[in-house]
Amino acid sequence: MHIIIVEDEGHAAERLRRMVKLLRPDFIVDGVFESIEDSVAHLKASRPDLILMDIQLADGLSFSIFEHIEVECPVIFTTAFDEYALRAFKQHSIDYLLKPIGADELSDAIQKFEKYHAQSKPKNDLLALRQMLKDFQSDRSYRKRFMVRSGNGLMHISVEDVAYFLSTSGTTFLITHSNERFMVEHTLDVLENELHPDEFFRVSRKCILAANAIQRIEPHLSQRLFLELRPHAGEEISVSRQRARDFRAWLDK
Repeated sequence: MHIIIVEDEGHAAERLRRMVKLLRPDFIVDGVFESIEDSVAHLKASRPDLILMDIQLADGLSFSIFEHIEVECPVIFTTAFDEYALRAFKQHSIDYLLKPIGADELSDAIQKFEKYHAQSKPKNDLLALRQMLKDFQSDRSYRKRFMVRSGNGLMHISVEDVAYFLSTSGTTFLITHSNERFMVEHTLDVLENELHPDEFFRVSRKCILAANAIQRIEPHLSQRLFLELRPHAGEEISVSRQRARDFRAWLDK
């Protein structure tokens, strides 16, 4: 049985790999893929029997994979969403495992897969799952401000004042439209869940931005998009080819 793991957090991917080998020593893990782009490239050349897939990747929601290629094998999704979402996802007959994933939960999910695999169960309705995720996000409350250090004191920054967030050498910075820079404690993975998806977009592993921070978009022959931000980021910010369509759709809302 050949499986792949789609997960952009290295420790989480390695933990999954170890649990799979412990639970099913005969399963072959063909690889770990961190992005939509890498996953699509592999799936064009290979047909695994099962995919363990994180919902949120550095370059977007993993549902985008299914817009680029038809995935015929079953998928067990992993998620950092809360128990409400987990229960809702399981109504669709695909297992969704809440992080951190325990061996018992993974074992149950694999047994469910093996049962469906033996019965040649039709593939799941991924469009319905994507719509359900959007409905869940619309009911959420999102962050409105950030408390940051300023000199020896503290101040709050409204999300309307945020141009973008940058992750550099493991540190996350908030950059305002007036070009002030503050360190924040949260990772981009955490911020992506806390920011309203209509207002902010994660263009890459290292950047989440607001639409009005974009001064210029320059298409490249590789179909990537290079962005000039306002205020200037001081480094290259680009959108991958696989993420570009979602990015354009977000800007066109």
